[in-house]
Amino acid sequence: MSPDDTPSPSDETPQVGPLQQALEGPDHHKRLTAIRELGKIGPPASSALPQLHASLKDSSPDIRAAAAVAVGFIGNTESVPALLPLLEDEEQKVRFQAISALAFLCDPKVTQRLLERFEVETPLVKDQILRALGQLGDSCAYTVLERAIVDVDPKIRRAAVIGFGFLKDSRARPLLLQATEDEDKLVCSEARDALNLLP
Repeated sequence: MSPDDTPSPSDETPQVGPLQQALEGPDHHKRLTAIRELGKIGPPASSALPQLHASLKDSSPDIRAAAAVAVGFIGNTESVPALLPLLEDEEQKVRFQAISALAFLCDPKVTQRLLERFEVETPLVKDQILRALGQLGDSCAYTVLERAIVDVDPKIRRAAVIGFGFLKDSRARPLLLQATEDEDKLVCSEARDALNLLP
């Protein structure tokens, strides 16, 4: 999930009530569908947040991951405390979506938690953390991004470059200039784009 994935506003009155009822039913498929539909509705579905927060604790990883996406799209910072425990979830896809949602909610208070998780995460989730740290816009993320931009894994380097682009910290200019000569073409391309975003 990224800011570009924001659901477009609907011209029709959202049918939040029936979707909330479906969330409380026993049918897994209907619950999953309801969660996804609530996410598509976005901010007008904020009345469903209590049910979605409960879904973040569901026994099904699919439900937990989908609920994280939905609360991110609804965009209410009151969801932050409900999302934070998912940073320790046993399922990688749940952690991934929780990090994405936290970045989407733009609450800088989560920066330190993401920095702590970075050291123990899988490469896929590290990638998401680096992007999220940039989106959160906290200069505390600079040191981690600085280390990651020279990582042996090109995917991590690419994520660090993207993170610096989001962060818009002019101190990163020399690092990004160096990254434009990276052996990985995607890193080079992302570095040029990130440089254009610096003040």
